[in-house]
Amino acid sequence: MDRVITTEQLAVRWATSRSYLANLRSQGKGCPYIKLGRRVVYRASDVKRYELNRRVAVEFVRPKVRK
Repeated sequence: MDRVITTEQLAVRWATSRSYLANLRSQGKGCPYIKLGRRVVYRASDVKRYELNRRVAVEFVRPKVRK
């Protein structure tokens, strides 16, 4: 069984607000979630997958040295 993360826990994890997460949900954006009555939870595996899919890899380019 997959662990679940509450909206409050996810807001802390992402350093954002619960209302921001609610706005994402209302727009059909953001991480997949489960609605249990009035309660919203996120599966930990969905959160991890969502984060990995948004990872930005930056390539370091060494500056050329002038002679």
